[in-house]
Amino acid sequence: MKKKFDNLGRICIPKHIREDLALDENSYLSIEYDKNQKQITLKKTEQTCAVCSSADDLLQIENLCLCKKCLRKFIEQT
Repeated sequence: MKKKFDNLGRICIPKHIREDLALDENSYLSIEYDKNQKQITLKKTEQTCAVCSSADDLLQIENLCLCKKCLRKFIEQT
């Protein structure tokens, strides 16, 4: 399947693929780039804490995601 970029560099993932993967506007995709192979890979991922990689009790702070446990540790250290 071929897709064309729009003028902002975006592509649309077809509806049947989004449905099969249960992707919605709150879903996360990891983007991997292999320069040698000239290949981009998209993978469905779950949001995790930037410090410990936990997926439990997450809080979004601007572009950073932290679990409550790591946030408490950070607050205690400051």
